[in-house]
Amino acid sequence: MNLPSASKLIFTAKIAGNMDSFFRLLFNSKRYKHKKKKGRITEADFAPETYQLKTAKGKSEFKMRTFKGDISIFNEIFWKDSYHIPNELVSQPKVIVDLGAHIGFTSLYFSNHFPDAQIFALEASRQNFGLLEFNVRNFQNITPIHGAAYVSDGFILFDESGLSYNNKISDQGDQVPAVSINSLLEKYGISQVDLMKIDIEGSEELILKENTEWLEKTQAIVIELHRPYDSNQLENDLEKFGFEILKPTAENSLKNIVAVKRNQ
Repeated sequence: MNLPSASKLIFTAKIAGNMDSFFRLLFNSKRYKHKKKKGRITEADFAPETYQLKTAKGKSEFKMRTFKGDISIFNEIFWKDSYHIPNELVSQPKVIVDLGAHIGFTSLYFSNHFPDAQIFALEASRQNFGLLEFNVRNFQNITPIHGAAYVSDGFILFDESGLSYNNKISDQGDQVPAVSINSLLEKYGISQVDLMKIDIEGSEELILKENTEWLEKTQAIVIELHRPYDSNQLENDLEKFGFEILKPTAENSLKNIVAVKRNQ
């Protein structure tokens, strides 16, 4: 296995809370890439490991599963800054809704950058949600919610096989609560969402086309799209609510598509 890059070493030194976590973060990142490339990942590899990491609130323990893909998401969010949004687009949001919260790292990233924000983290996978609850337990501004973002309330089947970040609504799997965005906002008394993060493995098209009253209360969206839904369809669905679509370019330093209300 190749040695880590200088930027990866610097990042890991900054975020690891002790030397043990520093070395395991580097080693396990390499092990995951190697095993995934070779197709050698099995369920026997899915046990979580505990790391001590530094946050804006001090050192704390977090759990992630190396070979379920969690460590890849960790690096993507904290090392590669995949949810960095320039201040001129979103400045000091007070309410953030994280749809597809996985095991909590995006919510933690937002908590570090926007410590005054109230963050509502919705995750459908039972396996992911257990780690989400553990990982955000010391962050009073993050509310973990078990459920799948959907167009209506009820129950749906959710496929948790494969890598943890590819879990999705399916015609097979375990039954989990379905939560409409309108109901979520009503339940928690949210009158305005300053930032909505959407990464729900293909279900984004459903929630952006039906029962979309919540978009009137939303000021900015950061979203990861999944085929066949594309940025042109996204623009068509959002422009009637006053959103402007910004795609990643070298100039704006975005990693995901961001949509903001034109009157901001």
